[in-house]
Amino acid sequence: MPFCLAMTMIYRRLEPGDFTDARLSEPLVQQLIARTHHASGSSVLSIILKDDTTITEPIQPHTNLKGWDAVRKKFEQSVTGYLGKDQWQEVLEWFLAWSRFRQPKS
Repeated sequence: MPFCLAMTMIYRRLEPGDFTDARLSEPLVQQLIARTHHASGSSVLSIILKDDTTITEPIQPHTNLKGWDAVRKKFEQSVTGYLGKDQWQEVLEWFLAWSRFRQPKS
């Protein structure tokens, strides 16, 4: 959690490609990790700035993706910047074809 929070605060995003030793070793990431404290069971995320300003957000419960549109949107967000649009659309088409093939026969 401290790494994820640090990356989000620095880069305003967190992507699968960020989980590298190089990113973890960045001095600013290490500084923020050192200043992060986990409060078990807390229902909020609080960030206390140097001037004692506190930013608090409720921790949202995790949710499962429901429906193909949600899966497609999440997949697109995850691969944009790594795969071209034609490539990720081809992956989705392949997956759909494979999942239809795997359906049990009635």
